[in-house]
Amino acid sequence: MARPCTLALVETQFEDRTEEHHWECEIDALDNDGIGGKFVELNLNFDVDYKDPDFGLLEPGVTTL
Repeated sequence: MARPCTLALVETQFEDRTEEHHWECEIDALDNDGIGGKFVELNLNFDVDYKDPDFGLLEPGVTTL
């Protein structure tokens, strides 16, 4: 990869109202033969409350890796 990917948080809500989330990164189209919308799942070994204003490190749609 030559360009950074953009961080995304995928949240799933099930019928029983439980929720699950995981982090993915969107690959830049120039690194994917000109095709946009390719996401790869990230295996982050820590739990991050991305809405915590004091944390401020991982911001979906803004942070690039």
